[in-house]
Amino acid sequence: MKNTEKLKESPLTEDNVLDIFRGMDDLAISMSKVKSGVLAKTYGWSDEEKMTKEIPFDLDMSNIDVPSYESRQISDSLSLITQCMEFMRIDMSYIDSFINEHVDEDNDPDYEMFLKYTKGSTLSINDYVDEFVRLLNDDGIVCDFATEYGERGYFKDKDSNMIITGDWNSLAGSIYDIIEENGYEMEWHDQWIMDHETHEIFRSDGDEQGELSYFWISECEIAAIEGNEEAYIEYVSIERQVSIDSVRLGVSWIDYEEYGCEDIEQSCHETGMYGIWEDPRKAYDKFKHEYERIVYVLCSANPFATRWKLYGRGKVE
Repeated sequence: MKNTEKLKESPLTEDNVLDIFRGMDDLAISMSKVKSGVLAKTYGWSDEEKMTKEIPFDLDMSNIDVPSYESRQISDSLSLITQCMEFMRIDMSYIDSFINEHVDEDNDPDYEMFLKYTKGSTLSINDYVDEFVRLLNDDGIVCDFATEYGERGYFKDKDSNMIITGDWNSLAGSIYDIIEENGYEMEWHDQWIMDHETHEIFRSDGDEQGELSYFWISECEIAAIEGNEEAYIEYVSIERQVSIDSVRLGVSWIDYEEYGCEDIEQSCHETGMYGIWEDPRKAYDKFKHEYERIVYVLCSANPFATRWKLYGRGKVE
């Protein structure tokens, strides 16, 4: 008999629920496979016996010695399934029914059954997502909120979008997609750094061409290079005739000649793991008496070699 109870409202569309359900179903299947493998080792099941066993995803393993790696896999899957239930606002006591029972021949969830189980919401989808993002921030999954990219070449899709950084391994993929579609640009927390004064984010490592990022740390604070080129060149340059053990490579995109620097040799050196290995200190010793400051600038880099060149500033007469 068709349920005639008035269904609660939800800002999630049927497609949203379908995508989340499929992700949950994949997690439940993966979890059951891991548990099946552990039980097979514990009880000595043959491959044939293992194939005949039905292992529900919620099987209690508390009395079984589960190796740490498998235990982590089970825990991570359960955490993501729980996250999906919380995002859809379904009581966890209904999880078995939602995953295993109320589906059609295509293994899709019954949307009306979802509406019956959900707590509903009077929020718009954007407000609904905002509220969940705040919860992710409380849980430490979202790390920073930024209003703009400080990085050259990066732009938000919309003026109204907020940029968030986080550990997205801890977020279900279907929820990630919904958040990204509703007001957020999403970046990995270990690849970006936040300037809390300007609310801008910068890449914290080089790009695929080996280019350095677009900020530097000045007196324990993040400073954008663009707009502060003069101070940045002072930061990366080496004063005349000092002894050096290491160098700072300046970014390649600045026009150093515009700031009174001279491309000394008009060519790049290479320091690599194999083949050519030119010592930056020897190059510095060659020219350190001729200029007030020497600047090392990146030409290019790859995992096996770095190419660099020398600029001089303040020619000594």
